[in-house]
Amino acid sequence: MTLRVRRLRRTALFAGTLTALTVVGTLTAVPAAAAPIGEPLINMNGSDPHAWNCYDAATQRSGICLTASQDMGNSAYPGNDYPMQNTNMWFLPATSDPSIPGNWLPRGNATGSPKIFDEGGWVGEAPNAYHLWAPATWNYQGKHWLFVPDVLNKSDVPPPATGIHTSSRIGVASSNGPFGPYTWQRQLDLGTYNGGYASDPSPYQELTQLWLAYADGDWGTGNNYPCGGISITQLDWSPTQGITGSINPSANHRVTFTFPNGQRPSWWNGCANNTKPYLEGPELYSFPNADGTRGYDYVLLFAIKPSSTPPECATSRGQPGTANSVIAYATATTLSSLTFQYRGIIVCGSRDSWTNQASMARFANGRYVLFYHDAGPANPSGNPPTYWNRTLRAQCVDYNPNTGTFSNIPIVRAPNKSSLRSCWSS
Repeated sequence: MTLRVRRLRRTALFAGTLTALTVVGTLTAVPAAAAPIGEPLINMNGSDPHAWNCYDAATQRSGICLTASQDMGNSAYPGNDYPMQNTNMWFLPATSDPSIPGNWLPRGNATGSPKIFDEGGWVGEAPNAYHLWAPATWNYQGKHWLFVPDVLNKSDVPPPATGIHTSSRIGVASSNGPFGPYTWQRQLDLGTYNGGYASDPSPYQELTQLWLAYADGDWGTGNNYPCGGISITQLDWSPTQGITGSINPSANHRVTFTFPNGQRPSWWNGCANNTKPYLEGPELYSFPNADGTRGYDYVLLFAIKPSSTPPECATSRGQPGTANSVIAYATATTLSSLTFQYRGIIVCGSRDSWTNQASMARFANGRYVLFYHDAGPANPSGNPPTYWNRTLRAQCVDYNPNTGTFSNIPIVRAPNKSSLRSCWSS
């Protein structure tokens, strides 16, 4: 089975570029206490992974490029429980065992460091915002593009007031190669829907057209809270300006969902006092359709915060049994309608971590691997406070183009990495 772009992110699920943030500061090692279930993929804090199949010209090797944001492991200021100033990048050669942390080679701007882009390079951000969440990159029109969010105002005030919960925007930087260095270009003009909020970028290419999926809002309480959903828009590009933003910034780009038998899951609305859904972390892919009648099926991965534990995530089914954010997916036969059919949960919520985000790549043997993050317990508002130190995980998943579904899901979070090694070597 061949995965076709989103990352084709370059031309195939994984023929893409890696991108990351250049970062300033000290790398945060995984603490010994409060460890999450399972073994970290890399022995360093990492979250919001973005993976794709790439090529390292310096060593003339193909493999997987992996970028991630990185918890600082402390508290920055009220309203930001996940401060981040670094985005990191690693490269796994196709012939290297992914279950061995040392095989993930740091490909940052300095030898031995995974740091790619520095928070200070985001022009117009609020000083010391520490909000470099969920970056992504793409190879387009002869350049490698880094998409990275930050906030313009870090005041901890509720919407619609301007502050950390409304002012997230996506910026773009460019490079001549996948590993940087990246040069700042601009903040993207994606429109004013939900106050212009934009985070968690995910580029996708369809022939010569470049699209961007992104999260368009924050999570919060209150019946009128503007809860985040997923938006998708085609991007504008010119030879002189590069990527500038949406081709139609005045339009509503939000995705709508349909459900089997017209019934959405009972847990779907987990925001605004359980009156609205909250979605983030989109990843958009396309797979060849089995019978060839439609060309490709579009697959949208996303994180969603349940209002209660989904039945398929109960402890009786070997799952954590929590209402923390799950990784789900939906499919569509066209992008223009912005309508996707919900299909199911791929990864249940963590035992301890409120958040979740995921991305896919492919091993040389054709198996697909899903990257996500996890963490042990934390309470930044506690007395004394404890802080998030999320780390990366990876497990194989199977997609069936005949049915348009992933099989054997939700996956059971592996207690060790032996299954990852077996999948890679099979």
